Amino acid sequence: MRKKNVKLWNHLLKELNDFEIKGGWFEESKYDDGTPVAGIAAVQNFGAHINQTVTEKQRAFLHYIGIHLKKETDKLNIIIPARPFMDNAKERIRGQEGTEVLLKAMLQVFEGKLTMKQATEQLALYIQQVIQEELKKIQEPPLAEMTIKQRASKYVSKAKKPNKTTSNKPLNSTGIMFATVQGKAEIKKK
Repeated sequence: MRKKNVKLWNHLLKELNDFEIKGGWFEESKYDDGTPVAGIAAVQNFGAHINQTVTEKQRAFLHYIGIHLKKETDKLNIIIPARPFMDNAKERIRGQEGTEVLLKAMLQVFEGKLTMKQATEQLALYIQQVIQEELKKIQEPPLAEMTIKQRASKYVSKAKKPNKTTSNKPLNSTGIMFATVQGKAEIKKK
């Protein structure tokens, strides 16, 4: 590479460093009840173990959503298994695939075909797409029978037929998590 090109390339890398490129769920991504989608996504990615005493309010809520506890049940022991879609996405983005996408974008900036802002916006969109692809891929571990029954009762209560392709698939109950994934490219605040 010529000395002039090396200087330009180094300048572009410095300019790239001025940007922050993120992907996932942000403050505005919430379910209808106000629950942040990012929190649910984290629980789904890492899993959770809930072990607590049942309150009457919880018992009433569980009954309302179709989970009927026996009167003598006084403890909840719920295990949500890890479904590491974000870990898988991170691996792809930081691996060979992500490196190739980054180099392609930088080359387009180097050749004057894109501005750095356009290139970083493309990279943010790439991150968003990878997360969505990994969400779709997750099949294991399968849903618990109780979760499948609960989803089926939701469809019945809303006078809809369950969609066999999505109702038993992990991470795809309402489609909100998938639909609210975003990629953002912003200039870093100094």
